[in-house]
Amino acid sequence: MTVHGQTMQRGIPPFKYGWGISDNVIDNDTTSMWYPNPVNEANAWIYVDLGGEKIITGIKVYWGADVAYRPTNYDLDYSLNASDWAHLLNQASDPGSGWKEHIFSKIIARYVRLQVNTHGSSGTKVYEIMYQEGYEVIYKMSDEILSCSIEHGEGGLPCASLELENVGNKFSSLEFPAEIEIRLGDDDALLFLLFRGYIDSVRKKFPPSILEIESAQGYAKRLNFREAKSKSYSAQTRGAIIKDLVDLYFSGTFTYDHVSGGSTASYDFNDEPIGEIIKQLADDEGYVFYVDENKDIHFASVSSEETRANITIRKGEEIIQIEHGEIDEILNKIYVKGSGAVSATGEDSASQSAYWLRERTETDTSITDNTTAQKRADSLTALHKDPGNELSLSLPSLFLINLFDKVTITCDQVGLNAEESVVKAYAHALNSDSLTTDLELKKKSLSMAEILAEYEKKLEGVE
Repeated sequence: MTVHGQTMQRGIPPFKYGWGISDNVIDNDTTSMWYPNPVNEANAWIYVDLGGEKIITGIKVYWGADVAYRPTNYDLDYSLNASDWAHLLNQASDPGSGWKEHIFSKIIARYVRLQVNTHGSSGTKVYEIMYQEGYEVIYKMSDEILSCSIEHGEGGLPCASLELENVGNKFSSLEFPAEIEIRLGDDDALLFLLFRGYIDSVRKKFPPSILEIESAQGYAKRLNFREAKSKSYSAQTRGAIIKDLVDLYFSGTFTYDHVSGGSTASYDFNDEPIGEIIKQLADDEGYVFYVDENKDIHFASVSSEETRANITIRKGEEIIQIEHGEIDEILNKIYVKGSGAVSATGEDSASQSAYWLRERTETDTSITDNTTAQKRADSLTALHKDPGNELSLSLPSLFLINLFDKVTITCDQVGLNAEESVVKAYAHALNSDSLTTDLELKKKSLSMAEILAEYEKKLEGVE
């Protein structure tokens, strides 16, 4: 386990910290400590803020060598709000020196409290408090893993599926709500975190004994379990709307460190799932939306997500297969119809001259003003006025890459010479101890998000 606690507090009226610093119990130092003042204060307690709601299965406490400062009876409690506490367990004897580990069935908690019922003969000193998250962890390629797939595509959410040997119903403890963490690598000595998320389904089969696990939305799944009730926003940025919804419905569960402001808009929501609302806001803004492995929401332009890597792949390197092609999905005159009389038209005369006039109508009643409709029409026209480009790549090993990473590919056999592309989808797959990575890429050109951003600058008079 590692130290996850962010804020440490303790107190009984009057509020006292004692001589030890409360943060000492989360500093990863088993020589520093916290203790009440006086050191044998009746009903003394200290609680840990885990930084957000967690599924946890264990707490361990480090006690000193001096038995006189080890309590002989204490309780561990947990809470979601630091006000309403539920009893977790009681330790009714000397915990001994060093780490005392308490393992229990999964609970959902944000705060964990240690309350002393009976001090040692001289008082109580607490050195470290740590917690264990309740992931079902697949850490390496083992005989138990029959197959594994981890995927993330543009416009979608990270997802994973696993097929495991389940002889003797080994995974009988797996129950909802459950999270899964997957770490894989070509070398068991060097494993990489590839996925974390909530489990959507668990299926057991026999014969043979097989367990199938799926997570279709990662952590984003939980966003659709709460609905916005009669929420109205007037002339606010879409990013500000998302932050307000998270603060209102998911404070302490999700963070929004990667939520950008975006443009100003007005919306009315009633009985709509929060996840669907954020997806709508992302579509309207032309932004990327997903929830990462740390439960942080991403709502940002593609260009801002493209800063992670610049990778070069050449034909001479180990490549299973590469495909490059163009697709005729050209549209060069697009009508957008919004609510009531709201409408706009976007077109490109050069594309019409080269590829015929090609029309398409899009209806979206959530668009309530002509400016937004024009923005949508122009962005869609710019995105579809030229032939589409397809590029896919299969690699015979784990290739660490993220959505929107930049990749440069050279392969004269398919007409690519230092072709700069961006990852629009990736998939890691493990089958029969063979670990592969498949990539889908697009040529590095203006994405819809960048087109929308440029159009927004023009609307605002910014060069």
